[in-house]
Amino acid sequence: MTLEIIRQVWHIDGVGKDLIMGVMSGYITLGLVGFFIFMAIEIVQPGSFKSALFTGEFTVSQKLDGLLYFSYVTLLTIGYGDIVPVTTAAQKAVVLLGLLGQFYMVLLTAITVGKYTNQGNKR
Repeated sequence: MTLEIIRQVWHIDGVGKDLIMGVMSGYITLGLVGFFIFMAIEIVQPGSFKSALFTGEFTVSQKLDGLLYFSYVTLLTIGYGDIVPVTTAAQKAVVLLGLLGQFYMVLLTAITVGKYTNQGNKR
C-alpha cells in the first residue's frame, strides 16, 4: 500500500493538495503497517513487547492501543522507551519500521522538493 502511494505521488506533476495528501496518507499507512506487524508478532510470541503499561496478564487485544502508539513513536523516531521490544523478531521489526520511516521521509521530501523546483522553473 505504501509503495503504491509512493508510485502515485511520483507521477503527480506539481506540488499541490493531491501531493501533500498523498504524502500524509502514505506516512499514516506506514505507521498502520508497523502496528499490524507488531500485533502479528505479539500474537505469535506473546510478551514480545514489554512495558509498564502492560503490567499483569494483558491479552493481545488489551495491548492494541499501546502497540499503535509504539508504532508511531518508532516511525517518528521519538523513542520514549516506555515500550520495549524484547524478542528478536520484535527487535528486527522495530528496526525495520524505523528505517522505512527514515527512507520514506527522505524519498518523499526529495520528490516533493524536486517537483516544487520543476514547477517553479516551468513558469
